[in-house]
Amino acid sequence: MGLAVLSTLIASSTPKENWRGKPGVGKLTKRRTEAQGEVLDWAQLTFPSQRRNDQNIFKAPKMTEWFVKPGLGSVPSCLGDK
Repeated sequence: MGLAVLSTLIASSTPKENWRGKPGVGKLTKRRTEAQGEVLDWAQLTFPSQRRNDQNIFKAPKMTEWFVKPGLGSVPSCLGDK
Protein backbone atom coordinates (compact mmCIF):
# COMPACT_ATOMS: atom_id res chain seq x y z
CA MET A 1 0.00 0.00 0.00
CA GLY A 2 2.82 2.38 0.88
CA LEU A 3 4.56 1.71 -2.42
CA ALA A 4 1.35 2.52 -4.31
CA VAL A 5 0.94 5.82 -2.44
CA LEU A 6 4.58 6.77 -3.03
CA SER A 7 4.45 5.99 -6.74
CA THR A 8 1.18 7.93 -7.07
CA LEU A 9 2.74 10.99 -5.41
CA ILE A 10 5.78 10.85 -7.69
CA ALA A 11 3.66 10.34 -10.80
CA SER A 12 1.36 13.25 -9.95
CA SER A 13 4.15 15.69 -9.07
CA THR A 14 6.31 15.12 -12.15
CA PRO A 15 3.97 16.79 -14.72
CA LYS A 16 3.44 19.70 -12.33
CA GLU A 17 7.18 20.29 -11.93
CA ASN A 18 7.74 19.97 -15.68
CA TRP A 19 5.02 22.56 -16.27
CA ARG A 20 6.49 24.95 -13.68
CA GLY A 21 10.04 24.64 -15.01
CA LYS A 22 9.35 25.01 -18.72
CA PRO A 23 9.17 28.86 -18.84
CA GLY A 24 12.40 29.18 -16.89
CA VAL A 25 14.27 26.82 -19.18
CA GLY A 26 12.99 28.72 -22.23
CA LYS A 27 14.16 32.07 -20.84
CA LEU A 28 17.55 30.63 -19.91
CA THR A 29 18.00 29.10 -23.36
CA LYS A 30 17.02 32.37 -25.02
CA ARG A 31 19.51 34.37 -22.92
CA ARG A 32 22.33 31.92 -23.65
CA THR A 33 21.60 31.91 -27.37
CA GLU A 34 21.48 35.71 -27.55
CA ALA A 35 24.72 35.94 -25.55
CA GLN A 36 26.39 33.82 -28.24
CA GLY A 37 25.40 36.43 -30.82
CA GLU A 38 22.56 34.53 -32.49
CA VAL A 39 19.54 36.49 -33.74
CA LEU A 40 16.21 35.19 -32.45
CA ASP A 41 13.94 37.99 -33.70
CA TRP A 42 11.91 36.70 -36.66
CA ALA A 43 11.56 40.18 -38.20
CA GLN A 44 15.34 40.66 -38.27
CA LEU A 45 15.83 37.25 -39.84
CA THR A 46 13.28 37.73 -42.60
CA PHE A 47 13.65 41.48 -43.26
CA PRO A 48 17.12 42.78 -42.41
CA SER A 49 17.10 46.54 -41.87
CA GLN A 50 19.87 47.19 -44.40
CA ARG A 51 19.45 45.48 -47.75
CA ARG A 52 21.70 46.45 -50.64
CA ASN A 53 20.00 47.12 -53.95
CA ASP A 54 21.96 44.37 -55.67
CA GLN A 55 20.49 41.90 -53.14
CA ASN A 56 16.96 43.30 -53.32
CA ILE A 57 14.78 41.11 -55.54
CA PHE A 58 12.26 43.94 -55.97
CA LYS A 59 14.94 46.05 -57.67
CA ALA A 60 15.16 43.58 -60.57
CA PRO A 61 13.67 44.91 -63.83
CA LYS A 62 9.86 44.60 -63.90
CA MET A 63 9.75 42.66 -60.59
CA THR A 64 7.70 45.27 -58.74
CA GLU A 65 5.44 45.68 -61.77
CA TRP A 66 4.77 41.92 -61.90
CA PHE A 67 4.30 41.12 -58.22
CA VAL A 68 3.10 44.24 -56.41
CA LYS A 69 -0.54 44.74 -57.32
CA PRO A 70 -2.02 48.25 -57.27
CA GLY A 71 -4.47 48.84 -54.46
CA LEU A 72 -3.04 46.11 -52.23
CA GLY A 73 -0.35 48.32 -50.79
CA SER A 74 3.19 48.98 -51.79
CA VAL A 75 6.54 47.32 -51.43
CA PRO A 76 7.26 46.90 -47.70
CA SER A 77 9.62 49.55 -46.36
CA CYS A 78 12.20 46.88 -45.55
CA LEU A 79 12.42 46.05 -49.28
CA GLY A 80 12.49 49.61 -50.57
CA ASP A 81 15.35 52.09 -50.82
CA LYS A 82 17.16 52.84 -47.60
